[in-house]
Amino acid sequence: MALASSDILSSVRDELLDAGVAPAQTWSNTTLLRWLSEVLGAAVTLKRDIAPQIVQIALATGSVQQVPSSSPNCAMFLQGYFNTTSGNAITPGGVLLLSRKRPNWRGQPAAVDVIEYEADRRSPQYFHVFPPNNGTGNITALCGVIPVVVATTDLIVVPDHYRSALMHGVVAKAYGASTRRNDVQKMMSHWQMFEAMIIGAKTAQAEVSAGVTDLAETPG
Repeated sequence: MALASSDILSSVRDELLDAGVAPAQTWSNTTLLRWLSEVLGAAVTLKRDIAPQIVQIALATGSVQQVPSSSPNCAMFLQGYFNTTSGNAITPGGVLLLSRKRPNWRGQPAAVDVIEYEADRRSPQYFHVFPPNNGTGNITALCGVIPVVVATTDLIVVPDHYRSALMHGVVAKAYGASTRRNDVQKMMSHWQMFEAMIIGAKTAQAEVSAGVTDLAETPG
């Protein structure tokens, strides 16, 4: 279930004792929303898969692919599901093993449908496909996106259990913008809680190890 921006802001105002009615409020919704966007960006830096979303990816020509840079803002390729047009499933493969068995696989004839894919471990926005695509393919996949909020009615595609973490992050921003004594210590304390809750949160994800595939065993 997605969180509403207004839910986070309400928790922030409760923590800051700033739940009055404008203009009596210390911080405007515009300011808090800006801080919330910054906190969401920091959360993705700490945990790239915090906001998973199913997206369609138009494939480029070749075997090396990149997730969309906009609409939505994908920070990480997580898992491929199927070829969008044909509906044919795609499976995780082993690029290293495939390269050993078929060194010329990246130069194989291009096709529309993907059979195998592998996420790039060092560059989270990139992934590899087999056979190389002819530039007209499209797959449906799971990506970790960078949430963007501009209004209190916006929904944030993160699990509910991150609500407290995001609240602490925005509260830290508020204390950081204050000039009152001891607010620096409060800022650091809330930011540490934010980081601990993001980094320490675990999701039920299965690690898929690349094994021997039929494609890898096919004679070149």
